[in-house]
Amino acid sequence: MSRTNIAMTSASQNAGTVITESIMAAGSTGTDGYTLTGATRDSDSVIVIKNEGSATGVFSIKEGDYCNDSQGDLTVTVGVNVAKAIKLDGARFRQSDGTYDVDAGTTGAICAIN
Repeated sequence: MSRTNIAMTSASQNAGTVITESIMAAGSTGTDGYTLTGATRDSDSVIVIKNEGSATGVFSIKEGDYCNDSQGDLTVTVGVNVAKAIKLDGARFRQSDGTYDVDAGTTGAICAIN
């Protein structure tokens, strides 16, 4: 499986980050999915997923390598042309190399904020 690497956008503490089309990365299809890179803090991250397919899509945030990974993957259903923001618990989803893995069941766009 060859995932698309997506670099996380850094957000300042107690400040907003504007989400524009330019920071939403064009997505892959099927089960190729994404690897979110560049987590800079041992805190939670937020991802925004937009379904650009022609039908409702399912995205799976894969379990990580830390203490809460026994809860398993998180499956998120996203309607056509809908975007959802998901707060990721680093203790559940972060991999040992600091990345997050997301499987995509449809064409979409994604950005990650750390």
